[in-house]
Amino acid sequence: MKKVKILKIATYVSGAITILLGFIYFFKDFIWHMLFKMPSESASSIGIIGGADGPTAIFIATSTGISLELLIFIFGGITTILFLLKRILKKNS
Repeated sequence: MKKVKILKIATYVSGAITILLGFIYFFKDFIWHMLFKMPSESASSIGIIGGADGPTAIFIATSTGISLELLIFIFGGITTILFLLKRILKKNS
């Protein structure tokens, strides 16, 4: 009985995180524009290091860390597995 309760709580938490990430993914351009007043397409990082008398280096970054789509997929899979485990344990008890 305790295992089912723990799985139920974990399923709800994982599902809530999945839904939250989905909303962030859906509204990310709107949120980005409201916070920074610039389009999200121009949000890549460009750094220029150098001076007037030495060599100049330009660094361009196009991606940052793990993608939001991958996080949604991971948490969606975790939620599905937890839901199925809860259902199997409930059926056996």
